[in-house]
Amino acid sequence: MFVDPSGLVPVDIFEYAKTYKGAKVITSESRGIKGGLIMVTWGDLFFYISESEYSYIDGRLVADDKLFVEAFGVNTKGFFVYNDATTGNVSIRAAFNIFGTEADATIDGKTYKALFLQGIQNYWSVDFETYAVSAYAKESTNGINVNIIAGTGTSSVKYPSSSLFGISSWSPSNPGSVTMDILDRGGSGSLKTKVDFMWTSAHEFGHILGLISKTNSGNFGTDIMGRRGGVVTDLIIQSALQAHRTKRIQYH
Repeated sequence: MFVDPSGLVPVDIFEYAKTYKGAKVITSESRGIKGGLIMVTWGDLFFYISESEYSYIDGRLVADDKLFVEAFGVNTKGFFVYNDATTGNVSIRAAFNIFGTEADATIDGKTYKALFLQGIQNYWSVDFETYAVSAYAKESTNGINVNIIAGTGTSSVKYPSSSLFGISSWSPSNPGSVTMDILDRGGSGSLKTKVDFMWTSAHEFGHILGLISKTNSGNFGTDIMGRRGGVVTDLIIQSALQAHRTKRIQYH
């Protein structure tokens, strides 16, 4: 009964369009059915959603969030986390200003700049039993600063601080900046593997989303925030949603 052409994450068309401030959804008549062809406009940009690209859930029109991102981009100076009320799905969009001495260096034919973005998209896009998550990471000169270097082997996120005791003043609109090191831990001079660099990118993005592990012991099982090679769990997604709603760092 339902259509999911790309196998990704369907969201409520009208509600998701609101995340692009000023976007409009225009439906037409087709064989007496309102919404035979849907046009979404945002400033000078627009795209169409055909009947083969949308479905109805509880009377609401849903389509893949990727259609919006392909047409309009990520539309953020930092990051945005959206939880769709109709489908329960989560859509994460993030923009990054990537620079540094190693940003355009390559490993296995891929630049570290591209691997940083790919790592976030690969590891944060997950399919749980009751809902799915899509993550989109793009470049923007107004995005979150990412400095890619060959240093001591330590990647990190620097949070903004208030003037009082250096307390973190993290918020979705002021999430901090990222330093990504292409060297392996300990700064021995050996390079991270492509997979490990991508995983580290995803881990540091968790900090940008406002998530901090309760310990630094690295013994959090397969949790991506606590251990190299981990995965994004339902708890992490719920914590990210809570951080975005409350504008407060979440410890887990």
